[in-house]
Amino acid sequence: MPKRRILLLCSGCIQMIAIICYALLHDISQTILVSSWQDAYFFDVYRRVHRQVSGLVSESTCYAFLTGHLVDLLWFLSACLFFSFWCREAKYVILIFLAVASEFSQLIFPCLGTFDVLDLVLYGMTLILFLFLDIQI
Repeated sequence: MPKRRILLLCSGCIQMIAIICYALLHDISQTILVSSWQDAYFFDVYRRVHRQVSGLVSESTCYAFLTGHLVDLLWFLSACLFFSFWCREAKYVILIFLAVASEFSQLIFPCLGTFDVLDLVLYGMTLILFLFLDIQI
């Protein structure tokens, strides 16, 4: 399989993992997207699994990282792989813009999340890793 397809496949898989982690680590039952499914059987299963995962994570020493930064880091890693697939020259400029814009938009629109400097640090570390490895197609 060509390297381009592997990068795109990895990007999609990491994004799916981020979505699943978000659903398991945060209560999504009140979100607009999910609120119409409240009566479905699988939603009861989700609530039970969410309670169990929340109980396990809340006892973890990594609780703040898992609930506050893991999904953001996975999202950014997925974006890095995706832009490695599509762009060669401008990918780091685009990624820096996405990182800064996503965090600062949370200052303007609190419904998007909580602004956190640690997220920017993690994004920067991810970019440094990508620069060091220089993932080229």
